[in-house]
Parts: sequence; structure tokens; C-alpha cells
Amino acid sequence: MTSFSDWSAILEPKERVLWEGSPVAGLHKPFNILAGALFGLPFLAGGVIAAYYALWAITGSAEWQMVGLGFLFLVFSVPFLGVGLWLVAGVSVDRLTAPRRLRYVLTDRRALILSRFPRQKTDSYPIHKSSPLVHERSRRVGSVYFHVQAFPDADGGMDIKRTGFENIAESEQVFRLMRQVQQAGADQRRP
Repeated sequence: MTSFSDWSAILEPKERVLWEGSPVAGLHKPFNILAGALFGLPFLAGGVIAAYYALWAITGSAEWQMVGLGFLFLVFSVPFLGVGLWLVAGVSVDRLTAPRRLRYVLTDRRALILSRFPRQKTDSYPIHKSSPLVHERSRRVGSVYFHVQAFPDADGGMDIKRTGFENIAESEQVFRLMRQVQQAGADQRRP
């Protein structure tokens, strides 16, 4: 796997890097993480109970019906275990390991998000005059959002997904730089 320093090959000719950084490690917005973990506890408990019953039925019974029911419960427990583990522990691990697997780069034309996990990829978001810029600040870190996508949900409404540089230490500076990129792009397009 290449290091984050190798990303310069994806820059366009004459494209300048204005800022680069990574998320600050830590459990930012702890009440959101705690609420998610509490919501995930029943899923995890249900998955553990179903898996325990399944293994008991598979290993402790000589009747084929109980063994079959055990396999059914084992398959049934997997999604509950997965969702419960993610909500209880996965979100925290994700936040703590973000600096090692994410790199943010702002150039004079676009924002790049480089990721190493689950596979190496680069997402590019051009910064236009119409790009929505949102700056959110907490006590230690801030986030700058610059891309919004809406998806239809099952209820007929819309789910909104925001993309940006999350949990960075220099969020005010990055927000100012993005506003400058927006303004420079608008000035270049004027006749």
C-alpha cells in the first residue's frame, strides 16, 4: 500500500496544495457515540443470546430438528451481532483510527479525501461558487462540509449525506481557504 505522501501524482498540472491534514483522533461528540452505543446494546444482546442458543442446539442435541433450528438461529444472529458490535464498539474504533486511514487535501481547485480502508481510494470534490460550505465547531475540533447528496429513503422522504473534512484541528483556516477557492473560481468565470 502506498503512503499518503504519494498522492501528489493525482494532482493536475499547475494545481497547488493549500492545506493538508488528517482528523484528530478521539471520541468527538461523545453523547452521539453514547446514544448510538445504548441503541446498539439490545441488538448485541439479542445477537449473543441467539448465537448462544444456536451453538447449544447444534452441539448439545442429537435430534436433527434441533440441530437445524440451531443453524437457523445462528444465521439469524449474525446481522444482530454485526449491527450491535458496530454501534457499541465499531464507531469508537472508527473515530480513534481515522488519522491513520484518512488524509484530507485542499487544492486551489478541489477537495480530496484519501482513504486507506477498506481499500485505498481517492474522492475528489470540485469547489464551485455554488458548493455549500458549512463550518461546524466543537470544543477541540471542527468540521468543514462542502458536498451534500440526497437519497430517497424507504418512507418516501430524503436522507441527506454530507461530505467534508471532519474533526480537523484547523477548521477555521480550512473554511477560510475554501471560501477563497470559491471566490477565485467565481472570479475566473466572469467575463
